[in-house]
Amino acid sequence: MSFFQEGPELPNTWLGDAFIQRFAKVELDDASDELFLELGQLAQRMHIRQIEEAHHQPRLTNWDAWGNRIDDIQLSPVWQTAKKITADYKLIASGYSQGRTKQMLMNYLVQGSLDIYSCPLAMTDGAATCLLRSQNEELIERAVPHLLGRPGIESWTSGQWMTERPGGSDVSKSETVAKLENGTWQLWGDKWFTSATTSEMALALAKTSETELTLFYVETRRPDGSLNNIRINRLKEKFGTRSVPTAELTLDGTKATPVAGVGSGTKLISPMLHVTRMWNSVMSATLMRKLTLLSKDYSKKRTAFGKVIGEIPAHKVLISKLELATRSATLLGLRSGALLDTPLARVATGIAKLHTARQAVDTAAWAMESFGGAGYIENTGIPRVVADIHVLPIWEGTTNVLSADVARSLGSKETVELLSDEWRKQLTTPPEMTRHLAVHQDILKRAMRVFSVNLARGISTEHAYPIAKQCGLIWQACLLSRFAGLTKHPSDVAAFQQFVDHELSVKELLPFQSSEILSE
Repeated sequence: MSFFQEGPELPNTWLGDAFIQRFAKVELDDASDELFLELGQLAQRMHIRQIEEAHHQPRLTNWDAWGNRIDDIQLSPVWQTAKKITADYKLIASGYSQGRTKQMLMNYLVQGSLDIYSCPLAMTDGAATCLLRSQNEELIERAVPHLLGRPGIESWTSGQWMTERPGGSDVSKSETVAKLENGTWQLWGDKWFTSATTSEMALALAKTSETELTLFYVETRRPDGSLNNIRINRLKEKFGTRSVPTAELTLDGTKATPVAGVGSGTKLISPMLHVTRMWNSVMSATLMRKLTLLSKDYSKKRTAFGKVIGEIPAHKVLISKLELATRSATLLGLRSGALLDTPLARVATGIAKLHTARQAVDTAAWAMESFGGAGYIENTGIPRVVADIHVLPIWEGTTNVLSADVARSLGSKETVELLSDEWRKQLTTPPEMTRHLAVHQDILKRAMRVFSVNLARGISTEHAYPIAKQCGLIWQACLLSRFAGLTKHPSDVAAFQQFVDHELSVKELLPFQSSEILSE
């Protein structure tokens, strides 16, 4: 009889992840095991639907049968279900009532199986934070209950319309203009890369003068359901995140309201970006965990050279590295959420976003390889996750853009002192664990001293990413140390030790002579 390989199955993401169970036990007052179990089951079921319904992608219909412009986008069934899951489990509102750690842990368990529905949720969460901080009571009353999904109120998601043809992160190049006509602001221009185009509202940047950017609140539809002078020109054809309806828009007199007065654009964007970057880092960990769970399961089913591949020493090392990367990314991502309302928010979310995203891309490549040729076959679902992961270093600021922002933050003596205090706090160890952790903590402290030397020399442009990466590695090592001290679990102690031995390479930085390499 011919052989047919059994494919990997995703377990319940709560029951199958002993690490995250220990995390919940030591970090949450209310572990909410029943809730987490339900979300884990949902992730398991939705993963199967993801694969079975992969052919369902967003579809744009510009015209109806009679020639009327309708610009209607049909979403995938998985996304339609994801909207209901968000409302049912309060995946946004919980961040404002139960704390960021629990909220992001809930999303960590389920979002890996919801076709990047985390994209509109991140922007929705960011919009809610932005509006609440704007102190614009009229907009807060109008929109925030919808964004948080309050009981008895229709749930909304929010878009984030910043990118235009001249620039993405460099919003100073925006060409969209706002004009005040008969007491109403109208937006005119093109938005080149708008995700969550089907959202009920959006926050959009527009110029109110040659040099002045203002952040506007836009409801995408009028009360009668027609679009608010918005034309959806086409959906983007992307390498990954294909379930996300990313579109090119024309704003043709779109009615809008300044969020907090004219000229307050870039100032208001910052807290919103902190939230979306936190989401990005936790979603990096979520997708890493998904691939790691699938790889672990497959390693118990696939045989080679007379044994299951999970027993082959080289493959054991591969799986262990996937696990270690996932744990370190998870701790850093969740920590960035805990710091969201502190003076460290900017540097924490920036470091977490850029570092975990790069980890995720590297982890995805190794995870795909762990399945052999099957990992390269589209309908196994593996390539889809790998492709989706590649958006993470790009969205909400590329690695170089964020590294430059982190470098600016670390130019502040106050920020560096706060960061040092944060690291020292993580290295506080229960007496009974000192002998297990002390040797590697000493290595970590030496790495911290080298990092300080590098900072003291000043951060040049070419060193912005190496410094940011060093910062991320040290922070992850500190968090792994703290976690091992709290749980006292042999696996967590080993994770800290192995991370310090094999991942924590912090050296004094030398100039990178790019001009010589590119001199040809």
